[in-house]
Amino acid sequence: WYSPGVFPLPSEESSAQMYRMAVEILTQCYGYEHYEVSNYAKPGKRSRHNQKYWKNEPFWGIGMGAASFIDGVRFTRPSTYSEYSEWVKNLSDAQNITDDVSNEDIKGDEELDRDSLLDVVMLSLRTADGLNLTALPVDIRPKVIHSLLPFASPRPQTVSSSSSSSSSSSEGPLVQFFSEEMKLTAPLLEVQLKDAIRVRLTDPDGFLLSNDIISSVFAALMP
Repeated sequence: WYSPGVFPLPSEESSAQMYRMAVEILTQCYGYEHYEVSNYAKPGKRSRHNQKYWKNEPFWGIGMGAASFIDGVRFTRPSTYSEYSEWVKNLSDAQNITDDVSNEDIKGDEELDRDSLLDVVMLSLRTADGLNLTALPVDIRPKVIHSLLPFASPRPQTVSSSSSSSSSSSEGPLVQFFSEEMKLTAPLLEVQLKDAIRVRLTDPDGFLLSNDIISSVFAALMP
């Protein structure tokens, strides 16, 4: 177990190395599919339960503290036994099952649409299937594409040699765009983007930096 100063958590570099090692072992040695940032499965054995979350589909949560997502609204049942018991007793007086959502949780159509869009972007980019660009609103699609474009080129890296001098090399992109026929690659990527129908993060490096990449998309979409 972790204890501060006794068993310190691994550094970011060590965590990244362990993540890459897990990807290599599970996918190459054991044949697992890395189908979401934190999830693996044998081909055809993806979790149907979790995929409802990642596809942003509606779901009911039943029981104390359970979360639900219905009609674009996320809400949670009372998390303590006394509050939940009281809620169950009063349920028959409610006009619908979401009456326990406070007024502060109810958003306007515009805010719901924005939040739903951000959810779709975030959840889709966390998966190996990636984000379906053709499903985005016409005015949003170019913003998403251009916010991800800087991550689609090979990244420069400085590597130190034994003589203490440095030489330039590169690592692969963090993001990949796809057309119906093929993966789109630099240097013709910007010319080909009109044909892009899907974008996904690379594995493992894109997945490793998913929070930073998704934050860049959010920054481009937020008013």
